Amino acid sequence: MTTPGATQANISLTHANVAATVTIPLTANGIASLAETTKISAIQGAGDQAVAGNYQVEAVVTGVYGTLSPAGFYVQEEDADIDADPNTSEGIFVAMEDPTVKVGDKVRIVGVAQENGSSPSFNQAVIVEPAVEILSSGNPAPAFVTVSNADYSTTLPERFEGMRVQFASPLTISEVSRLAQYGELSLSMDGNIYVPTQMTILPAEPVLWVLPTRLRFKHMLRRILLKRLFWTTAQV
Repeated sequence: MTTPGATQANISLTHANVAATVTIPLTANGIASLAETTKISAIQGAGDQAVAGNYQVEAVVTGVYGTLSPAGFYVQEEDADIDADPNTSEGIFVAMEDPTVKVGDKVRIVGVAQENGSSPSFNQAVIVEPAVEILSSGNPAPAFVTVSNADYSTTLPERFEGMRVQFASPLTISEVSRLAQYGELSLSMDGNIYVPTQMTILPAEPVLWVLPTRLRFKHMLRRILLKRLFWTTAQV
């Protein structure tokens, strides 16, 4: 549920002859504001996991997935707010049932960042227990980050987690076995991928299976999984 309205105010407290003014976060329409807004890049960090904690972020909605499990939406920093570190991601997933935000909404989110093996993270950086305020609508999407096909390996995507990306060159569909059931395609950076034994004879002694094994791992490092491709086919 998206709830508008969050504010902060100065409150004067008086007791006997002592007066004090303090600034405290107030809750308006269900959203508690934090004192500072944190950049998504600071939450994602340059390591393998997001920095857990309570945060307030302001970013643009880039994708809404209300029917998935977990449901939610992606947000990414505006181009003017990205940091100078290419190893830190500018995007993150917000886990939320029945999201009503739209692509292009600039939102303020207060929630808890986590990245672990449990639901709804599943080893993806997410914000859970979010309170969401729509600040404006119709904003341009952040620019795509271009990924070099030649430099890509499966050790690279962490820095692009949750972001809009495009590859510099076309990719090749290398496997479709999971498409019908799971909506997944395997894509290759290097054109057609062959089974290692199609390219070299498998030795009789397992200890000599070095070349086929190296080829297999080379292929694995140069593939990417395109997920959640579901559609309906009209019957004639």
